[in-house]
Amino acid sequence: MIRSIVVDDDRDFRTLVRIWMEKVGPAKYEVVGEAASGLECLDLVEQLRPDLVLLDLTMPQTDPYELIEDIGARFPGTSVIVLSGFDADRVEAEVIASGARGYLEKCTSIGLLRERLDRLVAECA
Repeated sequence: MIRSIVVDDDRDFRTLVRIWMEKVGPAKYEVVGEAASGLECLDLVEQLRPDLVLLDLTMPQTDPYELIEDIGARFPGTSVIVLSGFDADRVEAEVIASGARGYLEKCTSIGLLRERLDRLVAECA
């Protein structure tokens, strides 16, 4: 199981992502924590040492690019994949340059989103 944390300031969206990760397709993800801000995210990563952080770009109190860099520097065993509503053409290069392992657009269909997440996670291993 891939131990994961979902980070998004929208609680309902975090719940949907949890269900999607744990119930859609083969059981390979376990959501061990959820955070609504970058500060909560760092606390959870420090406490739980997950394999994966699925991170939204727009959250209160946080520069997401600094957060990605901080996680990479402090917790090299944790991969960050960004799941956000921005067009990939606008932000993907900057997300990757900050240390994220990939970028997924929220508006992608569920099936394709799962396929892309699975592929990115396999590349992280």
